[in-house]
Amino acid sequence: MYCGCCGAQCVIPTGYESDDTGVIHNIERTMYKVIRCVECANEIGFDVKVFFICVRDVPPPVKKLRVTDKQIMEMIFKCNGNKSLASRHLGITYRTVCRRIKIMVENELKSHGIDLQEIKEDNEERRCVMALPGETVGEKSCICMDCGAELHIKVCRSEAGYYIGFWCNTCGPYSRESGYYSTAEKAQIALDNDEYYR
Repeated sequence: MYCGCCGAQCVIPTGYESDDTGVIHNIERTMYKVIRCVECANEIGFDVKVFFICVRDVPPPVKKLRVTDKQIMEMIFKCNGNKSLASRHLGITYRTVCRRIKIMVENELKSHGIDLQEIKEDNEERRCVMALPGETVGEKSCICMDCGAELHIKVCRSEAGYYIGFWCNTCGPYSRESGYYSTAEKAQIALDNDEYYR
C-alpha cells in the first residue's frame, strides 16, 4: 500500500486490509481511513479521524506526485476558498497554490481571447490617477445630492485616518478631497494652507 500524500510504499499492520485506492480498513470494524506515512504525518500533520499512520516500507520516490489543477480547485472549494488550508491538505506550499491559480486564470482569459497585457496596462493607468474624474468636488462648499444640505469643507475622521473632505450630518461621509493624515493637526494645517490634493 502507498502513502496518499508522498506515494511511499507502507507496511500494512496485522488485522487491517487495503486495496489500491489508498484507503485502509479494520477487518473487525468497518473503519475506513486514508493512509499516510509517519514522515508525512510529522511534516504536514494529520487528523486521527481521517488518516491512518503507517511505517514506510521503502524510501519514498525521489519525485513527489504532482497535484493537478483540478485537485487544487476541488480542495479550495472544499475549504470554502481558504487557499492556506487547501495547501496544507494537498501537501504543497501556499505560494504554489497561488502561482497555479494565477496560471489557470491567465490560461482561461487567453482561451476567451482576452489580452492580459491590455488589462495590466489599464490597471497601471488607473494606479497613476489618484482620483477618478468626478470623484472629488474640488470646491470649498457644496450641496449634498441626497438631502440638499449645504456642506463646507473640513477635517474629517475615518478608520483609515484624518482627511479633508465633506461630511453631511444627515447622510454621513460625502467626499474625500485629500489623502489621509496621521493627526487632525496635520490635516488642519494642510486645509489652512490650501495644500491638499488627491
